[in-house]
Amino acid sequence: MSYANILKELMKDEANQFRLMYYAEINLSWGKVLKTMELEYNENNLEIFANALSSHLEYLKNPKFQYHSKDRPHGFTENHQVFSEKYLSDIVLYLLKPTDLTNNPSLEFGYQSFNYNMHFKRNSFSNILLQNTLKFETSVPVYALNMKMHIQYKPIAKKSFNRDSFRFPLMVFMIFKNFSKSEYSLVELVKQQLNNSNPNAFFVIICESVDKNAINQFMINIKESLIFKNTADSKYIINIITEFHNKMYNFFKEKQIDFNEYLKNGYFKDDMTSKSKTYNKKKYTNKNYNRRNNEQSAN
Repeated sequence: MSYANILKELMKDEANQFRLMYYAEINLSWGKVLKTMELEYNENNLEIFANALSSHLEYLKNPKFQYHSKDRPHGFTENHQVFSEKYLSDIVLYLLKPTDLTNNPSLEFGYQSFNYNMHFKRNSFSNILLQNTLKFETSVPVYALNMKMHIQYKPIAKKSFNRDSFRFPLMVFMIFKNFSKSEYSLVELVKQQLNNSNPNAFFVIICESVDKNAINQFMINIKESLIFKNTADSKYIINIITEFHNKMYNFFKEKQIDFNEYLKNGYFKDDMTSKSKTYNKKKYTNKNYNRRNNEQSAN
């Protein structure tokens, strides 16, 4: 569910007039972010989006929205849905915009499960020889881009096919409000399930904060993690969005080593990679980001 839909549901079920007014104001603030997401995807507009997001996060810190039993009884508690981390899934969707992957009819995108661990249905040996039914395990729901696959199979000597379908994970985004030890356990479970389905899938952890008691566990996953601090610092926001963008688009452009080319030489060379399709439909590249990052490093 997107952050906009969360606000919509909250407004629909709210009877308190003060909170309805607060929801309307927050919805107006988030609407400004949504407008920037509708702009053409380029470096300048990405910065406009980051600034709008930064302004919205700052607006949520308005004291009137913070619950206090005496001074602000109509405010929201710290764990209220209005402060949900679901806006992070909107960022993922926005960064995937140029790829058009979310419009591909063979793909499904959103909070969903994927399948892993193909095996024969548990049965006696004689029944397996007769029925040959394949089964799959189902993962916990995660924010993912899955490919919907239909398969048909049969032993060579048989005439009739068995038919089945499964969801094959291509990209997995683990989104958390706060990364604690329980989140670490969930991450390890999903990584194990992913490894038994598609070990080459894109995987990233996105959170707003890290529990001090889970720092060691977080460090284990640090290379595949991003911390979107709930901050009004627009420079921080643009830098981490840029890094997130680069992680994904480097993955899209990654090429596989041609093993036959390797065998000809006996060692690896840069031109041994196979051709790979990229998804820059709007001719959006990392050149401007690399230039800007080099300028920032020089400063």
